[in-house]
Amino acid sequence: MSLDARGLAGALAALSDTELRAVLRARGASPTASWRDPFDAAEALLEPSSVRAALATLTAAEASDLHSAVMDGTAATDVSGTLRALALVDGGAPYPSVAEVVRSLPDVPAPSDAVAVAKDSPSAAEHAFTAAGQLADLLLTSYVRPLAVIGTGSIAAGDRKRVVEDGLVRDPDDIDDLVWIASRAGLLRLVEREWLVSTAAAGWLRAGTAERWHHLATTFRDRLPLGLRRGQGWAPPEDWQQAYPWNADWHASTWLHRASILGLIDARTLAPTPWALNDDEASRELLAAHLPHEVDRVYLQNDLSVIAPGPLAPALDIRLRTMSDRESHAQASTYRFTPDSLQRALAQGETEDSVRDFLGDLSLTGIPQPLSYLITETVRRHGAITVGADPVSGRTRVRVSSDALREMLSIDQTLRPLGLLRDGDDLVSRVGRDSVARALADAHYPVAAVNAAGEPEPLQAGRLAPDDATDLITPDLDPLVARLRSADAADLESAWMQRELEAAVHARALLHVTVSLPDGAERTFTLEASGIGGGRLRGLDRAADVERVLPISHITHLAVAS
Repeated sequence: MSLDARGLAGALAALSDTELRAVLRARGASPTASWRDPFDAAEALLEPSSVRAALATLTAAEASDLHSAVMDGTAATDVSGTLRALALVDGGAPYPSVAEVVRSLPDVPAPSDAVAVAKDSPSAAEHAFTAAGQLADLLLTSYVRPLAVIGTGSIAAGDRKRVVEDGLVRDPDDIDDLVWIASRAGLLRLVEREWLVSTAAAGWLRAGTAERWHHLATTFRDRLPLGLRRGQGWAPPEDWQQAYPWNADWHASTWLHRASILGLIDARTLAPTPWALNDDEASRELLAAHLPHEVDRVYLQNDLSVIAPGPLAPALDIRLRTMSDRESHAQASTYRFTPDSLQRALAQGETEDSVRDFLGDLSLTGIPQPLSYLITETVRRHGAITVGADPVSGRTRVRVSSDALREMLSIDQTLRPLGLLRDGDDLVSRVGRDSVARALADAHYPVAAVNAAGEPEPLQAGRLAPDDATDLITPDLDPLVARLRSADAADLESAWMQRELEAAVHARALLHVTVSLPDGAERTFTLEASGIGGGRLRGLDRAADVERVLPISHITHLAVAS
């Protein structure tokens, strides 16, 4: 074992469980690693391949610090503490195994200091507006139909195709980046390979476009990799490619594209936009001045369509879309009322009065007679089917207003997964109430969910992520830490001696062995190690041409003969 491995083993053994766990996680240690003690861990962490993997995570500043320490023989400054956290240095001195790898790597270029800001960027402002709108669309569709994730972490092909065909995202290559931005903003959470909308998303959806963008931009900047930052700000985008100089797999293009999507940089010049660098009211007002003017009134047409003469204020847009279907989305958007869209609104808790009051306040032209008639007729039909939980059997009970409607439900092939069975005048199912109600609503039946007292209850249209859900999967390193702790770490010197002797016996190495004699004196023997066992070392003393057996507990010094 090398001396630096011996030193690192001692350093690892001296750490607390929390600190040791942090080092192992930073170095990407596998929970299933077969390490028996701190020496195994030290040797593995100082393997050239492991060292290179750790060096690949260093920022340009950290790499420059370490490179200078190795080349100049000085102590590493390690201002960020990353070098210590990765167990690459002993104090300020790089371990020899680390230094050897560093010498084989290229020099680190000096980073830039100045950040040139774009004077004006209408296209970036349009990107900011588009990103906020597209993310809102992704949240709304994910609430009803969560986006599935494949093994690579990308959105499944079927959902990707659906998002594009529905016109929710212009460029299919942006979908994964938009989902990533939303997840880092706390709006989407990954639960069992599905992106679910978080409870925090409701407030974001009802905020204005400038407020929406500000939240996205702030969380994006806060989660930039350390190599892309400069103090409280960020590094010049032209330096992003060299942010991790020893990482061959580092691609700044992904981060540049995400920043461009959010309108934080001008995609053509890579210069930050005027509203990108500072998180203050003036910057938000500057962006708002470049955004399209939002409207709060629409035209209701006799053909049941709705025309918004500009981008509709988000809170109004969200509510209008609960009772109508959006047909187009641009500077001027169009919506359309249908029996199904109004039925959906009623199922989610709207009433005839609430719908009429909302549309009356929203419309520049009042409520046309055809739409008024459709509202009345939909309300009359609503509740012809009620779905509730049977308090006795616990099953879901479906009550219908007519025999014909009951027969229709019984033979509808799309409802077969519900397993509806006749029970008197009703139908029952083992499927939960909300799932049955949503299935009936999706099949265009006038359904209403009711509570135990038979009173209507709003039907949740989709699924929300649990508040404790997270898309970060942290490996459980506790068993590995416990195994390292249970080894001979209490007597590192003895454990190290044992390992050195085992290696020497295996290699039939020639050793200089110093032992303590009973009278307190010390004597050094030169032995060809041949065996170890029972707490004793056996070896051929070449000078005396005899085999000696030495108690390991009496060995005070050990060195390999040159």
